[in-house]
Amino acid sequence: MLASYAGASILTLEGYSKLLEDTGFSIIEREDLGKELARDYHQYLDILRSQLKNKVIEKFGPEFYAATEKDLEFWVSILDNGKASRGRFIGKKLCNYSGG
Repeated sequence: MLASYAGASILTLEGYSKLLEDTGFSIIEREDLGKELARDYHQYLDILRSQLKNKVIEKFGPEFYAATEKDLEFWVSILDNGKASRGRFIGKKLCNYSGG
């Protein structure tokens, strides 16, 4: 699971804010949507287990189902523990920004 994310650049909300500011944006609003994302992933896992298990196993096999369930459990765990989140940013591009 983690190998597929090894090359990803994952930043905090503060890190993304700095990246936007460093590229000429003024941050108007920043919102942490981590609790909503955790709720969504709990629902995805519940749906997989209660409604889709037999269909997924029938179409893709038990190994695929087990891997999918494990991936969702991983995301639920890190979201519940505040190790991942989702953010919404509203910004304004500064017209006189020249980079750097």
